[in-house]
Amino acid sequence: MKFLPKFLIVQLVSTKASHRRSLFETAMFRLKMIFGGRLRRRGFDSLANELFLQYAALNRMIGLGKPDSYKVED
Repeated sequence: MKFLPKFLIVQLVSTKASHRRSLFETAMFRLKMIFGGRLRRRGFDSLANELFLQYAALNRMIGLGKPDSYKVED
C-alpha cells in the first residue's frame, strides 16, 4: 500500500469502512423487521441479554434456511 497514491489509500480505507457500516445497517434492519423496532427491557444487562437472544434466534433462522452443503463426487 505504500506505493499507492495517498488519495487512493484514503478512498480504499473509506470504502472498507463504508462496506462494514452497510453490513451493520443491513443486519440491524433485518433484526428490527423481525423482532420489532424497540427493546422491552430497561436495565443495561437485560438489554444486552435481549439483544443476544434476538441475534441468536436470527442466526438460528438463517441457519435453518440454508441448504446443507456436501461434496459432489465425480
